[in-house]
Amino acid sequence: MKTITYFFFLLLFTGCAKKLYLNCDSDNLFKTKSVNKNKYKYSQRTIHTKFSKEIFDKITNKKGVYYKEILGKYFYCNICFNSDENYIITYTGKVVKLGEISDPSMLAEYIISRLSKMELGAKEYENYIKKNKHLLK
Repeated sequence: MKTITYFFFLLLFTGCAKKLYLNCDSDNLFKTKSVNKNKYKYSQRTIHTKFSKEIFDKITNKKGVYYKEILGKYFYCNICFNSDENYIITYTGKVVKLGEISDPSMLAEYIISRLSKMELGAKEYENYIKKNKHLLK
């Protein structure tokens, strides 16, 4: 009986956590391969954006690096496209609303700026700058 109860609670907990974390149709999901081995609940963040995958497949920073690659590789972010609003689900599961931003490049820059002010995001941003100095000049 204890085993069944334990299994039930484990299933319930992981099912709810996964739904909160991704809650995104696979057709609209950019899943990063990068994982941050941290002490928090999740090892990746998820960005929900109103913009489409096709738009994010085109937008780059001034040096031609795709924002979705920067967010995935350096900030451990999955991206859920075609969402109802713009927000980030952090490593702790906290939802950070990003507001209405009509330009996708500005949204990506704003996300990087917000992440750089978070505890782990500041270290990730520092690593991003260090590894891409040649692209940022």
